[in-house]
Amino acid sequence: MRIALILLVTISTLSADIVVETQEWQPACDGSIIEVAKDHGSIKGIRASASHNAVIVEWTVHFFGGKPISAEYRESKREKYAHGERAGEFTGKITLKTIKTWISEKGRFQIGDKSLAGELHEILALAEKKTEQGAAANP
Repeated sequence: MRIALILLVTISTLSADIVVETQEWQPACDGSIIEVAKDHGSIKGIRASASHNAVIVEWTVHFFGGKPISAEYRESKREKYAHGERAGEFTGKITLKTIKTWISEKGRFQIGDKSLAGELHEILALAEKKTEQGAAANP
């Protein structure tokens, strides 16, 4: 009986679902969110997005072995009507303006743009803090 119980606990632990936790990121007109995907308390990936008036900012960070290995930044523009009675309203069309990708070196990213480096640092810090809080709550 005891062996069967240990086996059941081991199998359920190995097949645990990936948990996605969300939190707000930064002030943004149409909201912002950070999604942290974790497996057994280890971060597997982070997605962050913020929708400002005419710009959408997105970050994706991939992890391997608990360390960040790649980061991607995207900035898109929300198109508006230029003429007519709907001038100034959003058309629903979104155009990708910028896409940048970095590979980490020993868990760190070399980003020349201080603003982007600061955003990524903030996202990683918030994700780590959330993971540490979760680990403390579930020993």
